[in-house]
Amino acid sequence: DDNEPAKAAPGTMLTTADAMQPEVETVRPGVGLIELERRFMTLGRTGFPVVAEGRLVGVVSRSDVIRVLAIERSHEEQLSDFYRAFENPSAEGDADAKDIEARVGRRAEGLTARDAMSRNVVSVRRDQPLDEVARLMLDAHIHRLPVVDDAGKLVGLVTTLDIVRLLAEGRLVEAKGDVSPEKLLS
Repeated sequence: DDNEPAKAAPGTMLTTADAMQPEVETVRPGVGLIELERRFMTLGRTGFPVVAEGRLVGVVSRSDVIRVLAIERSHEEQLSDFYRAFENPSAEGDADAKDIEARVGRRAEGLTARDAMSRNVVSVRRDQPLDEVARLMLDAHIHRLPVVDDAGKLVGLVTTLDIVRLLAEGRLVEAKGDVSPEKLLS
């Protein structure tokens, strides 16, 4: 089956191709944050690679969306407090929360994945040794890595759960000399 990851022969070094998911749900940079949230919910995902014209241009996660909305809310609160102080210096500093939420909601309707995505994406190649991939994930505190070809085209995704799956299946043990659980976790 073409959708199954490659199987490494006993004693061979496991690579990204052995663990990666070749079918990847992606989003376009222009997808709205409201549609993006719907996709997070319906697909049960916490992040997506962002692809334009077949090339990986970013990664967007739920935490990225929350960060952007928090910045928008803070901006609206500051503007509200500024105008209140300018127009009526004796008024309390607290802005009307409903008004702020309404403005943030209207602003969110125009925001897209491009506004929230991380552009400095760490990615790996299909032939990259799995111990290097695991070390990269550990060092960078990353749970998913896009897999790209030499042209930057997205060809898969590897997650920490994919590596744990290989460990649970006993496939990491088969490759003792090259990628062992001890080496991955050291």
